[in-house]
Amino acid sequence: MKINNIMKIGIIGTLILIVLASGCTSSSTNETKTFSDGNMSFNYPADFYDVNYSGNEIESSTMRLIGMLENKDGLTIYVLRIKLELPSLKQKRELFQALKIH
Repeated sequence: MKINNIMKIGIIGTLILIVLASGCTSSSTNETKTFSDGNMSFNYPADFYDVNYSGNEIESSTMRLIGMLENKDGLTIYVLRIKLELPSLKQKRELFQALKIH
């Protein structure tokens, strides 16, 4: 019985040492940078850098490219802004009047 307990403790101890040696318990030190255009901001991994672009890479009636970030592995983050035309105050009032139940 004592030999079985010693063997179990040895196996568990060995597994713990393997996990510790493999780095599974190390803390992550992921650094980030912040993208900001004055209207919005977000954090992204520090190994990405700004890419020059002409602005025509992604341009449609609904979206506009406002930034590109890339890392050394060739991964690219495209920062897009959705184009929305908000109605004027007059248009809002007209819509409200049209929807108003009499």
